[in-house]
Amino acid sequence: MWSNIIVDNLHEDEVLSYPLVLLEGRITDAHPAENLFLDARLDDLRSSLWPISRTGHFKAFVLLPFPGKYAITLQLNDIAHRIFCIEYRPHITRFVVKFHYQICSDAENRDGFDAPLGVDNSDAVAIAKIRFTALLLQMATAELMHAAGLPRLTFTMQFAPDGLPDVTLLRCRFTNTHARSVDGQELTKLVQQDIEASGLDSNPELHFKHAVVLGCSRYNRETRKAEGHTALGDPRSSQQSFQRSTAQGWLDLNHTVVCEVTSRGGAHWNSASAQLLRHCPWISGYAKPSLVGPTVDWGSSILGPVGYGTYNGTQTDLPEKKLSSSVDDQLGAVMLDAGKYIDHIETLTRAEMAEAERTEPLRAAGTKHWFMLADGEYISRVDIRAMAWIDGLQLHTNLRSSRWYGGTGGSLHALQPAGGWHVSSFIGSRGDSHVAGKALEGGTKTPFSITLPEIGAVVVQCGRFVERVKVLSPEEAESNSRDPKFYLSNEHVFQLCPGEKLIKSEE
Repeated sequence: MWSNIIVDNLHEDEVLSYPLVLLEGRITDAHPAENLFLDARLDDLRSSLWPISRTGHFKAFVLLPFPGKYAITLQLNDIAHRIFCIEYRPHITRFVVKFHYQICSDAENRDGFDAPLGVDNSDAVAIAKIRFTALLLQMATAELMHAAGLPRLTFTMQFAPDGLPDVTLLRCRFTNTHARSVDGQELTKLVQQDIEASGLDSNPELHFKHAVVLGCSRYNRETRKAEGHTALGDPRSSQQSFQRSTAQGWLDLNHTVVCEVTSRGGAHWNSASAQLLRHCPWISGYAKPSLVGPTVDWGSSILGPVGYGTYNGTQTDLPEKKLSSSVDDQLGAVMLDAGKYIDHIETLTRAEMAEAERTEPLRAAGTKHWFMLADGEYISRVDIRAMAWIDGLQLHTNLRSSRWYGGTGGSLHALQPAGGWHVSSFIGSRGDSHVAGKALEGGTKTPFSITLPEIGAVVVQCGRFVERVKVLSPEEAESNSRDPKFYLSNEHVFQLCPGEKLIKSEE
C-alpha cells in the first residue's frame, strides 16, 4: 500500500524569513526498518538523507540558496513521494545580527579552536563551521518562538554572495595568554572594545547585534576548566547527537544514538520568555520606543522575576514559606552560599533561627554567609545582579544594609516592595553549584601587622578586588574624619563607635 508523507510543522506554500528549513513530519501506513532514510532534495545536486524512526517520524533540513519559491522533493524509496512548496522571503530591517570569529593578536592561522590532532582548525574552517551554526541558530529561534504559540520570528543576518551567512574574522588586540587569564566578564568587555575600535559597529544605516565565537578558548586538561571562554548554558550532554562535522561545517549524524523525542525534557523556553524576546528590536525588526513590551503584574505581593536561566543541572525549588501573621513565622535569617554566583539561598523564620541557635550557633564559613535580622528588623529592598543566574545580591533592611554577596556581573535589579510591605521570602529554584576559582595573585605580598590595643576604624581600598586593608587607632580615625579630602575615592571607611569591637570578618 502506498504511504503518505505528512509535514506537521509547516504549511504548504508557507513563507519563511530564513533559508535553513526544518521539516518535521511522519510517514503514514509504513513500518520502517533500521537504517531507513528520507530523501529531501531541491534537485539532483542538492539532496540529503535523514533517518526515520520506528514510528515513522522524521526531521530534515533543507537549505534554500537564495530568496524565492521552491518545490522540495521528499521521497522514501518506492514507498512514498511528495512535493512540498515553500517560499524564502528575508525580512527587511535595520536591526541585523552579525557573526564574528575572534582570534588574538598572536594567533597563527592554525592556532584557532581546540581540535584533535590531524584535524584542520584553520581560520577558514572555523568560519565555515560558524556559517552553518548561524543558520541553525536562526532557524531554531523561529521554531522555538512558534512552539511558544507565536509566529516564526527570528533575527536577520548579513549574507555573503554565496547565500550563506557573512562571518567576519575579528583579530583582537589582546594575546591568547591574556584572554585565558581573565574571567568571562572581563573577556566580554575586551572583545566589545575591539569591535568598537575596528569600526565594525559603525554603520549609518544598520544597527548591529554582534555574535562572537571565541577562537582563544582552550580546555585546560590539568585544571579541567575552560580558559578564554565565556558562554551561558550547560555543555554536558548524555548523548552526542552529532559526532563530527565536515570542513564546510555540516554536521554528521551519530546514528547510534538517534532516538525519537517524546517529551520536553531538558532546557526549554518558558512562553513568558518568548513574549519578552519578541519585543527585542533584533527579533521584531522595530526600535524599542515603538513597542510597549509585555509586563507581568503580580500586584503588591511578588517582585521579579530576575535570573531566567533554568538549566544548570537538576533544578530544586526553594522551599515555600507558609502564610502567617505570627511573629515566630516572620523572616529571621538568610543564608547565602556565594562565590562568583549565588549558589544557594535559604531562609529561616525567627522560630527556626532560635531553635537552630540552641543547638549550634549560626556561623559563616568559607563561602557560606548568614544575615540575621534583629527584633523588629525586616528586609525592605533586595538589590540583585543577574543574567541567566543570580550573580550577586545585597539585602537592605529598615535599619542597615548588608555587604555585597556574590559577583557583580549581569544587570542590576532593585526589588523594593510598596510602602507598608516588606520582603518575607524568596521564590525560585537552584541548580548544580557553581564552583569559585582560585584567588588571583599579583605583586609583592605584604603581611598584616596589627599591634593596636584598640581599633577605631578599618579602611578598605578596593575596586573589583580588595587592594589594601589598614586599621586605625581611635585617635587616627577621629583626626582623619575632620578632613573630607583625606581618603581616596576608592577607600571605604568602617568607623567603630566608642566601646564597639570587631568580632568577625567575612571574606
